[in-house]
Amino acid sequence: QLLQISWATLSDPQVGRAWSLEELAGDLEELAEGISEVVAPGHSVTTMSEGDEPAGFWEALGGRGDYNTTSDTLRPARAVKLFHCHVPFPNKLRVEEISQFTQQDLFEDDVMVLDSGYLVYIWIGNQSTEEERKLAVKMAEDYLDSDTSDRQPEDSVVVVIKQGEEPQGFKNLFPEWDPDMWANSESFEDFKRRIAESNEELEGEDD
Repeated sequence: QLLQISWATLSDPQVGRAWSLEELAGDLEELAEGISEVVAPGHSVTTMSEGDEPAGFWEALGGRGDYNTTSDTLRPARAVKLFHCHVPFPNKLRVEEISQFTQQDLFEDDVMVLDSGYLVYIWIGNQSTEEERKLAVKMAEDYLDSDTSDRQPEDSVVVVIKQGEEPQGFKNLFPEWDPDMWANSESFEDFKRRIAESNEELEGEDD
């Protein structure tokens, strides 16, 4: 509802307000700031938390009334799903769902799509290709359009994030999170190469 309020009704039309419930995770606050740049380009944005609102904030909204103080309505009760997206051939996107996923399943050579219900993250690996990125975005849009559950495409927000810039809400969807993992691990291509070399060695022993 806050997004439907005309920015011109605020006490200072050159200053926008990005407001979040105290319970909301950081990624929704970041999302609100990003939306501010779209609906009010060129305006400065003041971020405030629940309970720290100046009087002018509530006056611009017609006065403070009762509102839901939890974010439960923003978090549909559905299983979180992770999809691995890569391009084995030109213009051919292969998508594989990964069950019981961990951070180790985020291959920096590729793009991942993480469906958490309200937020659908597109995670961009640092070594992914431009084609993988474009096709993954299209895949996420088609995925929401073809969803057979009671969720409507407009009920979810697609958020694109880069490797190394993951918001805390994204990290919380994994059993554990190690910020230094990629510095100490092999890439997906290196993993495939190592497996292929091991298979060749085994075949050589059989000969």
